[in-house]
Amino acid sequence: MPRLPVEHRLHELGLPDEIVSIAQSHRDLPPRGRSRVELAITEYEEEISSLHTRIANLELPKEWYTRQELYQDVWDVDRKLQACRSLLSVMRRIPFETMAEIFEYYLAPGGKGRSIMKEKDDEEGDDEDEDDEDEDDEDGPGRTPSPGLLCRVCRYWKAVATTTPSLWSNIHIRAQEQKVGGYPLVKSTHVRGILSWMDRVTSHPWSLTVQATRHRGAFARDGSAVPLSQLLNRPASLHLRRLQIDANQFSVGLGQITFPRVTSVVVDCDHGDDRDDPQLPDLPSMPALTKAVLCCVLRTSYILPHIPWSQLTHLFLGRAVEIPQWRAIFKLCTALQQGCFHIMDVHPDSDIMYSEPAQVTLPDLTDLTFLYMSPFMEPLNGVSLPSLSKLQLFTGWAEPSWDFLNPDLFQNLTHLSLVNCSWAEHDTLIPILKTVPQLAELFFSLTIGFEVVFNFLAFGHEGKFNLRSLRALGIHMDMERVLEPVDGEGGRGTEAEESADESTPFPFQALTNFISSRTQAVQRGDFANRPHSLTLLQKLVLRVDTADWADKMVLKLREEVVPYDKYGLRTLVFGPQDNTSTWGTDFTHWLMQHRHWDEGFIDIIRGVEQYSLYPGDPKDPLSE
Repeated sequence: MPRLPVEHRLHELGLPDEIVSIAQSHRDLPPRGRSRVELAITEYEEEISSLHTRIANLELPKEWYTRQELYQDVWDVDRKLQACRSLLSVMRRIPFETMAEIFEYYLAPGGKGRSIMKEKDDEEGDDEDEDDEDEDDEDGPGRTPSPGLLCRVCRYWKAVATTTPSLWSNIHIRAQEQKVGGYPLVKSTHVRGILSWMDRVTSHPWSLTVQATRHRGAFARDGSAVPLSQLLNRPASLHLRRLQIDANQFSVGLGQITFPRVTSVVVDCDHGDDRDDPQLPDLPSMPALTKAVLCCVLRTSYILPHIPWSQLTHLFLGRAVEIPQWRAIFKLCTALQQGCFHIMDVHPDSDIMYSEPAQVTLPDLTDLTFLYMSPFMEPLNGVSLPSLSKLQLFTGWAEPSWDFLNPDLFQNLTHLSLVNCSWAEHDTLIPILKTVPQLAELFFSLTIGFEVVFNFLAFGHEGKFNLRSLRALGIHMDMERVLEPVDGEGGRGTEAEESADESTPFPFQALTNFISSRTQAVQRGDFANRPHSLTLLQKLVLRVDTADWADKMVLKLREEVVPYDKYGLRTLVFGPQDNTSTWGTDFTHWLMQHRHWDEGFIDIIRGVEQYSLYPGDPKDPLSE
């Protein structure tokens, strides 16, 4: 059977000119127009009935092809019938504002999406009689709905769409260099659509994503390509709120532009070019900026002067910023509330000195995350962080250095993560924990010294009560130096029993003693005579890694911790097969997909479940 096209315009259906004219001239049909359409509906219904009668009287299979032709006639007439019925539909009487809301819903699948400009969205038809087909505007699986498609339905829909600025509020521009280091240019065939979208945004807040890819040979032949900065010199730029740039470090090309209302920016510069004359990214001026994700925008010995560091409330800075440079910038961010930094140690041959204030207070900073290295390899002198409550150190192959000379930095810390993918020892961990007795949530990596750490955490061990406020604990356990667990009492050994290769049994007894002291013993009142209150342990996450017999260890641990469920302890024990992240301990890959802070930038890190107290729930429910 012949297949029907997906959609047809009114003038393509073979309707009488009078019907087409009525449709184009009236949204709510006048009495005369309604009567004419109702008459056409009756005629088409009768014609369809007649065709079905003829089909029923055919002599088959002799008249098979005649039957096919008649069915095609039925479909053709039915399209006319449905078109006429649509002219009487209540949809044509929906108020303008309601249609705009419907369009907004259509363009936001799942309540999250935004309309994104496509290359040929400047080719919408102006009227029903414009024959302007463009397959790129078709909806389909995996495609983002476009307001350009709405403009193709009819004149009224286009009028609604083009006068509803919110539909056009997310523009994506692809640009390229024609030669390495040159400013990004936009293909001449794309210019009309970009300008059209920007004009339709008018004074509505909008977002811009610029993908300035490297040069390609074929593109260099477009002599009419337009500089990106020239396209953005429009009135709509005054109302831009969010900007995302993915570009070559030496050719962002927006240094002469000011976006006065941009509050959030993501800049990811490719630093693959080795040049003798490295330049700073020519970023636009953004005087209202408060949230920034800046990757590879810095040059050694230089701090970008036109970034309003002192008013930033949220900042990511990477990749691999040298600690002295980070410290100089950090001291400028006096309004910072949340920061994430990918830092590295200073080059051994570097003698660069940065100007920085001697004493500074960041009164609102509550949340700090560091990737690759700890910032405390050198004392963080002259800094006060009175509100800092959450600190995460993901230090790669380096130990989590700590600032023991400035303990006041951590006086209000309640959440701490110390994770690395190298050797993690109790001798490093315990001195750090002694400086933060007020911790409520703790996650750390550990390779050796399990028994020592469990004893440190056990209430009443040697008369000590460390970390009295701890309610959630996670341990990522590297079993490289632990013997395979055995059944029976032998499996409850201590680390004093070493094998020839210095591996030791896992100290199950010390583990259960520590758990019991923080659950059963507290509830039973064993420490009621203590002058300080003790907090029940509510959450325990144990992750086993790097052992051929990890599954056996997981089963043994689950068996040991089950009895404490009745005391309100929720325990999760995982093995290597439970790790959902493919990144593992390669912290440098955690932020390959950058996003705005208010789109969940920090959740990329909190979502790495093997280092989370709340796997599957990065919102930290116990912290509420």
